[in-house]
Amino acid sequence: MTDFRLEHEAHVVLAIGTVRQGPPSESRCVDDRGRWLSKTSDPVATMGRVQGVPQAVDDAMLAAVVRGAGDAMGIIDETGVIHYVNEFGARHFGFTPDELVGTNFVDLTHPDDLERNIEMMVTSAEEDEGRDWFSPPVLTRARQRGGGYCFVSVTGSVVARTDEHVYLSILLRPADDFVAMHAALRATIDSSEPDEVLERILEIVRWQQDRPFVCLVRRVDGELRLLGDDLPRDLCGEAWATGSPWDEAWKGEPSRGTAGELPPELRDIAVEHGLHQFWIRPVQRAGHDVAAVFTLWYPTAGRSLLAWELTIDFMIDATSVALAYHDQRVQLEHVARHDALTGLPNRRAFLGAIADLVAVAHGAGAIEPVSGIADHEPCAVLYIDLDGFKPVNDRFGHSAGDAILAAVGDRLRMIVSPADLVARLGGDEFCILRRNTTTDDAVALADHVLAELAKPFPFVAGDVVDNSAAVAPARRSQPVVGDQMFASIGASIGIAVGRSTDADGLVGRADRALYTAKSLGGRTTHLAD
Repeated sequence: MTDFRLEHEAHVVLAIGTVRQGPPSESRCVDDRGRWLSKTSDPVATMGRVQGVPQAVDDAMLAAVVRGAGDAMGIIDETGVIHYVNEFGARHFGFTPDELVGTNFVDLTHPDDLERNIEMMVTSAEEDEGRDWFSPPVLTRARQRGGGYCFVSVTGSVVARTDEHVYLSILLRPADDFVAMHAALRATIDSSEPDEVLERILEIVRWQQDRPFVCLVRRVDGELRLLGDDLPRDLCGEAWATGSPWDEAWKGEPSRGTAGELPPELRDIAVEHGLHQFWIRPVQRAGHDVAAVFTLWYPTAGRSLLAWELTIDFMIDATSVALAYHDQRVQLEHVARHDALTGLPNRRAFLGAIADLVAVAHGAGAIEPVSGIADHEPCAVLYIDLDGFKPVNDRFGHSAGDAILAAVGDRLRMIVSPADLVARLGGDEFCILRRNTTTDDAVALADHVLAELAKPFPFVAGDVVDNSAAVAPARRSQPVVGDQMFASIGASIGIAVGRSTDADGLVGRADRALYTAKSLGGRTTHLAD
């Protein structure tokens, strides 16, 4: 092919459907409306005809493929001037084919993506025509009517050369779904809040032609939360009537159908909003109840929803993964910040709360904001160390020691107020942080803790039994394995009171006050200077 011509028509001519039985260079030309025009030995492009099908039918079939393709297809020259664009390509960007023909492909490119698009054009133009070769796809942004941009994957191939120009076939595939999937995955990896991740998942279907309406209703702490398009509550699963598809979805049963199949009151709402076909799917966690209900409404009647099946399946799976990932992250974070034995916050959580308290008091942002904090409010730290615990743990085993430590945690939880923070720092050391307090209140709290921890702690005797004064059998003078025992231990407590701006310093002061209490014989409290 050494020559190239476009028929003098008001529309672009495509040369398609090579006649295998005729001369090797003979091809039939049809326009972008599927009409046969002429034969030429200089086609724009050749495509293998369908064997056993009449030529006119073959031409119409191939033209229909180009015209009705679900991808944007066009022909440009090496300068970027557009000579042809199919109907989908023009409509996807908000134009008509006539509005784009004669403009420049470069003008439709986002400025930041211009260099890679030019590189794609140059790479394509350097290849020989007739090769089954397309340039590697380039992810770029293309301008739409109104000034916005959408993501497309662009690739090109030489279709003809003349003395003046090189003509390239350009294929642009919508890629907003790919970008949305990447954004959803990135948000998941970055441990974003579930709602942000799920909103990005919903974006995956919004690039489609005749944009569907999508929403997700999920349970959060016993309440329902709506994400996505603002649809009537009765048509999205946020509220539902008994026996409706959404009622069944919350029971774990998926459904799809048309508005006409709904009860009259729901059908009227759907028709009023221009909604025709629906797809409703529950999202379930493994071994749990339905966590969310996904609803897709298609505004065009007569479209088969089977075409959406893979997309819907992907979105359901992606939503399940996102929720499961969030649950696991929350669980791991809880494990990382709590003591497994007592269930209390651990040293990391306690010191983190102290750091946040100081940050808020100084006007800085806290990593995990502490609610109800006033600047420079008085705070108290009680540093607690158990007395007489080690002999019980050593002589009756770790199971006895663990039972006592768990009981200490339970008692401390019952003593403190909801606004207090009680933590196990490690071993037999505990701490209490009380905000917005006074010295007298802190001392009274310490006395209460001291009294409660002085009460005997029950435990079951282990393999090693000791008749020391620290432990006593519940039923007989000589205990045996399995007996109910009681240990009298007690505690020493260091108290430090100060401003929240110096909350981290309070921990050190309370620690030093604790050792003073220990040096006084234990089972007492000491207030730091």
